[in-house]
Amino acid sequence: MTAKLFCKVGELRDAAFEIGAEAVIGRSQDAEVTLPTPLLSREHARIRWDGEASAYLLEDLGSANGTALDGLPVTAPERLERLHVITFAGAHDFIFQVTGAPSAEAPQGLRLVVGAETHALVDGEYGVGRASEAEIQIDSSEVSRRHALLVVAGGEVRVRDLGSSNGTFVDDVRVEGDSEVAVAPGARLRFGSIRASLRS
Repeated sequence: MTAKLFCKVGELRDAAFEIGAEAVIGRSQDAEVTLPTPLLSREHARIRWDGEASAYLLEDLGSANGTALDGLPVTAPERLERLHVITFAGAHDFIFQVTGAPSAEAPQGLRLVVGAETHALVDGEYGVGRASEAEIQIDSSEVSRRHALLVVAGGEVRVRDLGSSNGTFVDDVRVEGDSEVAVAPGARLRFGSIRASLRS
């Protein structure tokens, strides 16, 4: 599934973004959708595809100035249909539009979602890092060349940090030393500041 988020009026007029599996919207340069305005929090809101609901969901991430969907405040995850107006910080109106249908070839089973990219996971080991030889390559200076290792066996996933500069985190808890930490479906991972999630 794919979607567009775009603005036609005001300070952010002509801003347009493609939305894949997940996108954080905020003032931070690390956000998938960066909106350079002081009214937005660094990580203001999130739009993510929910396979179980077969729909995108909109969440406010505890922003200072709030998020609204079709004029109503977002206080819990809200289901998105094909067309909506999303207002960030009470000032910036964006149109959300679903542009692509679910693919019949969409990966099933375990998968790691990193930004707009989805990586199917079968039994084996997956290096995560900036290096070109990494099975899961992340092109960001926040990520070390050999950052972390995912070990998949029998439908279970474990992660180990490989001495990265900026750390590996599972649900905001840092993976320390040589330990392997179990990652359950639905868990949120972070490689440095790069967010990812494990789906099933």
